Amino acid sequence: MNTDTFDLLVIGAGTQGTGIAADAAGRGLRVCLLDEQDIGESTANVSSRLLVGGLRYLEQWHLGLVRQSLAERQTLLHRAGFLVQIRPFIQVVHPERMRLWQSRLLMHAYDWLGARTLGRHSIIDLNSHPHGTPLRREFATGLLYRDCTGYDARLAVLNARLAHASGAVIRPGARLLRLRRAHRSWEIEMEAAGSSTQRLTAAALVNTAGPWVEELLRQTGITSHCRARQVKISHLVVPALYEGDQVYVLTSGNGHRICVNPIGDGLHLVGAAENDFGGQSDPTAPSAGEISWLCQTVSEYFARPLHEKDVVHSFSGLRTVYDDPGRPGTQVARHFLLDLDCPDCHSPLLRVYGGRVTNYRRMGESALQILKPWLPEHSGRWTQHTPLPGGAMTTGGAAGLRKELQSRFPGIPAPQLDRLISSYGSETASILGNATPAGAAPAVLPMGLFAGEVQHLRDHEWAHNARQALRRVGLEYRATPEGLAELDRQFH
Repeated sequence: MNTDTFDLLVIGAGTQGTGIAADAAGRGLRVCLLDEQDIGESTANVSSRLLVGGLRYLEQWHLGLVRQSLAERQTLLHRAGFLVQIRPFIQVVHPERMRLWQSRLLMHAYDWLGARTLGRHSIIDLNSHPHGTPLRREFATGLLYRDCTGYDARLAVLNARLAHASGAVIRPGARLLRLRRAHRSWEIEMEAAGSSTQRLTAAALVNTAGPWVEELLRQTGITSHCRARQVKISHLVVPALYEGDQVYVLTSGNGHRICVNPIGDGLHLVGAAENDFGGQSDPTAPSAGEISWLCQTVSEYFARPLHEKDVVHSFSGLRTVYDDPGRPGTQVARHFLLDLDCPDCHSPLLRVYGGRVTNYRRMGESALQILKPWLPEHSGRWTQHTPLPGGAMTTGGAAGLRKELQSRFPGIPAPQLDRLISSYGSETASILGNATPAGAAPAVLPMGLFAGEVQHLRDHEWAHNARQALRRVGLEYRATPEGLAELDRQFH
C-alpha cells in the first residue's frame, strides 16, 4: 500500500476547514482535506444564510469580534460579490422587549465599527414606511440598516475549489479508519468512497470537524484542554410572508433574535431556534416544540399568522462551540478558539472551536501562523485580495453579467438567471454554454437545475448524486422523490 505524504491534513470540509485548506495550499504547502460527509454538509448547510457583522454581539460588548466581522464582510464582497447579497434589514422594536435608546446606541456603535460602509442606519415609522406593511399595527418603530446574506455551504464549496486549484487533495466521503500520532508525523488510514484503503502521513493535523473526530482522538489517548459543546440550530422554510428582499429581525420572549430571510422561489427562511443539544432529540430535524416556537414568534410580529401547517420544509443541525461553563451554548460568543496539542514539540494537532462564517478567512490565517514552526518554509498571507472561483468579474460587475446573459439566453426567466449568477458568478456563461448547442435554449433538468449546471457540479464540485447537487446551490427544499430519481441518472 502506497503512502501519500502531506504537510497538512485538515479534517472537516465546512467553511472553516475549506478556508484553512485553501490558504495553506495557496502558500505552496502539500494539503489534504478529508470529510466523512459531503463538503459543507454539516453546520454550513443548516445556517440562517446571513453573512453579517454580528450586531447582536454588541450587546455583550464584543467590539473586536464585530469590528473584524465587518472588515471581513467587506473583504468577502470584493472576493465573491456574486455570492453576497446586500439587503435592507429591519430590526422591529418590541416595546416590552427592547429599549429604543439602547438599540439606537448599539446601531451607532455598529456604524462606527464599520457597518456604515453599506450606509448608516435610520429609524423608521413602521406605520407609514412600506417595510411596516406586513407587520402588526402595534409595532410602530423599526431600525433600518443594510447588511448581507449568502449561503455558507456554497462558500465552503468555493474554498474547496480554490484549494484544489492550488494543488490540495480533496476527499469528501472519506471514512477514517485509523489515526495515530507517530514521532514526527501523523499516520492515517482512510477509506475513500468507491476506493480501497489508503494510507497518509502528515506533519500537522487540523481538526475542524467538531465531534466527528473527537471520539477517534480520545481512542488514541489525546485529550483536549477545551470541551466542545453542541448547539442544535433549527430553521423553517415557509411561503413568503411579504414582498421585497428585506430581512426582518425579531426579538422573542426569551430575548433570542430570529430572522425572516427571503431565499427565492416565493419562500422565506425562518430561524434559528437554538438550544443546547443533549442527545435527547433528532439533531437533523426540528422538534414539534421548536417548530411551534418559531411559528409563534413570527405570528407575534406579522399581520398574517404563521401556522405549523404552512411549513414547506424544515431542517436542523449541530454547531460546535467551546464550552463556557458560565453560559448556555446559545449565548457563547462566536470568537474562534484555536487549541494546540503538541507534546514533545512534534506532530501538532490544532482543534478549531467556534468561529463565525464571516470571519473564516482570518481564522485560517491565525491557524497557519500557529502551525508555522512545524511546516516547511512557505509564502505569506495571500487570500485577502484573491477572488474566489467566479469572483473575477469584468467591468460592469454582476449587473453587466446579467445583461450579457439575458441577451445570450433570452429564454431564461430573470429569477433563475439571478440564482445562477449568485451561485457561479463569472463562470455562469461558460457553465450554461458548455452543454448548450449554439442558438438553443439551455436544457432544464428536474427541480430547476440546468444540464450544464449539473455537468459542472459533477465534474468540478464533487457532486456525486442529486441531493449533493441541490445542496451545492441551496435548493434541497425543492427535492421530490421523483425528481431525485430522475436527476440521479445524470450521475451514472
